[in-house]
Amino acid sequence: MGNLTFRDRLRIGRLLTDRSHNWTLICVTADPLLASLCDRVIVLQEGQIVLESGFDDVQKTEHYERIFREKPGDE
Repeated sequence: MGNLTFRDRLRIGRLLTDRSHNWTLICVTADPLLASLCDRVIVLQEGQIVLESGFDDVQKTEHYERIFREKPGDE
């Protein structure tokens, strides 16, 4: 969703995460907007769950910078 405007990303994200729909959304994203709309964020490292929490809690960890702030090639 990176090539979309903020407004379009928000509209699509809200549609996908709307609880009135009878579905479960599983996504892989480095988009903090989409992650913030999800009920739960699960962080994997080398195939193991290292954090399972809400987005607000993820923002307070070292994982936030690594996942949502680093650009490709910055590692």
